[in-house]
Amino acid sequence: MKPRYYWVGSLMIIVLWTILTLLIDTTKIPSPWSVGLYLGTHKDIWLHLGMTLVRLLAAIVLSYLFGGLLGLWMATSKNARRYLLPVVQVLFAMPRLVLFPLFYLSITSGFMAQVTAIVFVTLFYVTIPTYESLIALPETYVFIARSLDFSTGMWVRYVAFPAVVPRLILMAQQTLGLSLSLILITEQFRTSWGIGKFLVTEYQATHYLEVYASILLLTLLGIFGGFVCDILKVRFSKWFIPLAPFA
Repeated sequence: MKPRYYWVGSLMIIVLWTILTLLIDTTKIPSPWSVGLYLGTHKDIWLHLGMTLVRLLAAIVLSYLFGGLLGLWMATSKNARRYLLPVVQVLFAMPRLVLFPLFYLSITSGFMAQVTAIVFVTLFYVTIPTYESLIALPETYVFIARSLDFSTGMWVRYVAFPAVVPRLILMAQQTLGLSLSLILITEQFRTSWGIGKFLVTEYQATHYLEVYASILLLTLLGIFGGFVCDILKVRFSKWFIPLAPFA
């Protein structure tokens, strides 16, 4: 999606939001201007957002690190495909979020339990695309790499990386959206800080201005993530052409 679409879409949403505030009781739907004023005058909500960002960044980095390595291992090892791939497929098919209480029971640190729960859900959105992209490579690519005496690092850089990057970029926005949704659940336990915790707490207290401010921040995070993904698509556009690693 073109970057200007984000600005046009955001402007249209603000206009629609403003119209709704004129038609509906503003105590339940505060205007964009009052929400913006709240964000500019209250520091606590930014501290909540900062804590959420730390959790998200930690979870995303770990998901891509371990998910990429797991997918690479299964694609290059027959034993891993034989014994590990069936387990990965079963875990990917099941509703993994239902297991999140296990992490809270077994991990003493609330922060680590929350990050681990998010990683466990999003990890497979990296593992599966990595594995499928690598096994789809033509055998001639492997033969060329061997004939050129590629080291492991060269094979990853010139063959594996170009093969998996397009699908990982396409999955990144979906993974971010899923992670933001998981924040609303994972931050309800063993923590007092986080934008998800703040949103639910203020909603229960019927503080609608605070609720809309937190919703706006979460929405902006999603929009920013989509914008970054589109920039990456342009940056790596040559690798979105099929069979391009040696082109």
